Amino acid sequence: MADNIFNYILEIAGKNNRIHSDANENPVPHVEFRETNYFITLCEAVDSLLLIDIRKFEKLSDEASNDRYCEYATIRAIEDNEPLVEIFRLSIEDTPQGYPGAGIYMGFCETRTRQFEQLTGYDLSGFSAYDPNLPFLQLASYAYDKGFEISVDKELTDWVNNLKSYDPSLVEEVEWDYQVSITRNSLGSPALQETTNYHYPWLQEAFIHLLGTDVREMDKKIAEGLNKGSWIENTYLSERGAEKLVEIVGVKDHISREVGTKPGIYLKLHITIENIEGKSGIGLAQLGNYDQDAKYLLVANYYKGFSKLLLHPGYLSLLSVVNAEQLLNQQSGEQEPYQLQITWVSAQNLNADISFPQQQVTKIACSSLDEALFSMKELDERFFDERQALRLRYPIYVKQADIIDTNNKSFVVSKFQVRQENDQRPAAMYMRVNEEHASEEMLRSLRGFVIETTKARLQQFSTTGEKTSQQFSSRDDPKQIHHSQRKRISPEDKGLRL
Repeated sequence: MADNIFNYILEIAGKNNRIHSDANENPVPHVEFRETNYFITLCEAVDSLLLIDIRKFEKLSDEASNDRYCEYATIRAIEDNEPLVEIFRLSIEDTPQGYPGAGIYMGFCETRTRQFEQLTGYDLSGFSAYDPNLPFLQLASYAYDKGFEISVDKELTDWVNNLKSYDPSLVEEVEWDYQVSITRNSLGSPALQETTNYHYPWLQEAFIHLLGTDVREMDKKIAEGLNKGSWIENTYLSERGAEKLVEIVGVKDHISREVGTKPGIYLKLHITIENIEGKSGIGLAQLGNYDQDAKYLLVANYYKGFSKLLLHPGYLSLLSVVNAEQLLNQQSGEQEPYQLQITWVSAQNLNADISFPQQQVTKIACSSLDEALFSMKELDERFFDERQALRLRYPIYVKQADIIDTNNKSFVVSKFQVRQENDQRPAAMYMRVNEEHASEEMLRSLRGFVIETTKARLQQFSTTGEKTSQQFSSRDDPKQIHHSQRKRISPEDKGLRL
């Protein structure tokens, strides 16, 4: 993540008047919210602040009661954490002499209006209560003649209208065009919601940030089991002034509003794959369910009764390519008895928008052999084929996948492809089993794995009618494989045909 490119933070806090639900689905009114916005420039932070209806900062306003009430807002410089701008209120009781007038103000903290204008390049002289020597500027005034009323300064209204008609082609400076938004709900306090928005000028950096989301926190129960303080209700990437481009969603059952092929965490696309790949320069072909017409790309699977989320191997490889290291470190750093190691190599004669290493290894920690085989199964067999990688315009493919016993550092099962017929093996997908690990438990797991893989391949063949280079024979029958393994694997280290 490129958090270090940001220089200013806009923080807003208050109460959300919409009804929310706690962990037990009980209604929770007046949920507290905290919103943190990251910007590169001070002007962008100020503009974003002024786009909030200023009347929402007054509890008595109808605008605040209908949606949310903003108790305070502050802009700080990240470098020294010093406040630069804040919003505050003065009631009629606060100003018994009538000056300054009751209303809502923008304060300039340790400086005055003139110095703030020099710092930002703004001309604030059009505001009715403008005084360059004061450390604050009135944005809206209170009136009490015929009940309580808020009168927003016309200059602020014009300013907001200009901001809403933003046209990036008319702006010379580098300004943000993309936003990554993450909304979290507290597990300890159901009446607290936190939103963080990151504002990027460039799509690739914004997309990389979204991809680096810890998707395990997308599930409330799993986040709680991991002792997280909060869970992610939603996270998405959007274009300035437009709808969402991409979001990350959880799918658990058929009742879900989302439509995924199976339970899991998905990258949901609101534009075509061709568009997001072309504009961002990031290829997504390694993700599960990839197809040019797909709207949901799998990034993590649920495992055994929704007790755990297993990151898709292609997703982890994608993270390593774009240097989103957070989840990679969390996943590979765990001390587990097994590890799935996937060796990726560069496809030849393909010009990529991202520079790939000649070889890279993805490591996935697994708590059991079943879990390791489950993750291996999710690694689509097309990833092992260089020709498929070239067709999908993906610059790397899988040379070999190995399940490793982390206690003695030896391989248990390997999966690889023989792409061309040779004297030793016909062209096909193979699994090689280490005879020293050929226990009954392992063979039961392996047999189930082969049955599921074979069924999936036959189902794909029957539904799509695609031709396949795989040859099914008696040697491929799971029972035959299981029977042969009971006689021990030959010292020649033969592979098991899938």
